[in-house]
Parts: sequence; structure tokens; C-alpha cells
Amino acid sequence: MSSPVVDIVGEPWRVSIGGVVNDASTGDALAGATAQLVGPAGGAFERWLALYSLQFSSRWGSMAERPDRTRTAVDGAFRFMNLPSDTAPYAVTVSLDGYGPQAVSVTVSSQAFATVVVELPPIASSPSSSSSSSSSSTANLWSRSGNARTSGGVPR
Repeated sequence: MSSPVVDIVGEPWRVSIGGVVNDASTGDALAGATAQLVGPAGGAFERWLALYSLQFSSRWGSMAERPDRTRTAVDGAFRFMNLPSDTAPYAVTVSLDGYGPQAVSVTVSSQAFATVVVELPPIASSPSSSSSSSSSSTANLWSRSGNARTSGGVPR
């Protein structure tokens, strides 16, 4: 008996990444921002996503909401649930019109939930604006035992 082309049996699917997106200048939550998740090349997430995309065929590329792409809610929150715990980090990139995009790398161990706070810097609307904004992205990981670690970005 031959083995399947893509074998994802036995992969731990207990990893989740969630977060909130804020305006770096005001701290206000940003609704409607796009959060894009990229897993390790050749990893279990990439294989699972390839299988998932088959059921949507040509519509896959234009879908706003999918397992690797979502939009933030009114409170700026987003989440990616039931992900495989690949050994390499995931990358979360957030973008919104009028703001500079931000990316954060998140390493999530098995059976953990990562919380990512992403601050998007507003793009100056006029050249006369001389203020510069700094931004940071923080990823806090909580395991089932409650231990917290920081990965990626600069904590505030």
C-alpha cells in the first residue's frame, strides 16, 4: 500500500495565535486591518493550507477570510486557531490602508496560545509633517502551565 502524497496524520493541532492591532500614535484599536499568517516553508501548516485551498479552487486567492488570512474585528482583535506546531516560527504580517505594515515572528510550542500586540504607524498625510512614530510588536506566549515568554519585537 502506498503512502499518501501529503501526510499530516499525527501532527499536533493545538497551537493558536491571536492578537490585537492598534494605532501606534493613539493606541486606538484598528478594525478592518488584514492579518496574514505564514508558516515555515515545507512545514505542516503549508501542507495543510495547500490541502484546504483545494476545496475553493480559483476563489482561494481572492478570499478575504481563510485559515491564513483574516481581518481585525471592531476591537482590533484577530485569531488563527488549530494550527500545527511547526518547529520554525510563524510570521504574522498586519496591514491597513493609511498605515505602515508591521510583521512579527512568533514561535509557539505545542499546546500553547500566542498573543501578539501589533502597533501600526500611521503614514503621514502631508510632507510637512515632521513627526516620526516608532512602533513595536510584542508576542507573549502562554503554555498550559501558565509560563510566559516573549518572542519577537520589543516589549513595551
